Amino acid sequence: MPDITLLECPELTEERCSAMVDIYNSLGWGPVTRQKIASAYANTPYYILAEAGASVIGFLRAFSDDVYVSWLAEIALAAPFQGQGVGRAMLQAMDRRFAHTAVYSEALYDSAAFLQKCGLASRSALTACARRSLVP
Repeated sequence: MPDITLLECPELTEERCSAMVDIYNSLGWGPVTRQKIASAYANTPYYILAEAGASVIGFLRAFSDDVYVSWLAEIALAAPFQGQGVGRAMLQAMDRRFAHTAVYSEALYDSAAFLQKCGLASRSALTACARRSLVP
């Protein structure tokens, strides 16, 4: 893995939020804004930023009741850093923090294989149900 620093719930500066917007948009998850990122993460109890030097290159966001269940909401990594162990390292950090809970996630796009390699198994008894925001 390249020289990467994982930060658990660091301050979200304007620079960090802007870098996260760039990653979201580069992965086709946008459009998002810096303000929406700042608001979403201010309401997120656990997140990790992966940084190379002073630049955000990836992030993970999770929710938990800290007793029974945790939910991996998203994990994203800038394309040049994919396949180098950074995503796995973020998931391992989350696993350490929430080792006492079950962990759930939905796999979007082609992420199912990655999540399965990291120990999150597909369960035939689980079905993801969703709806888009009711507010445009």
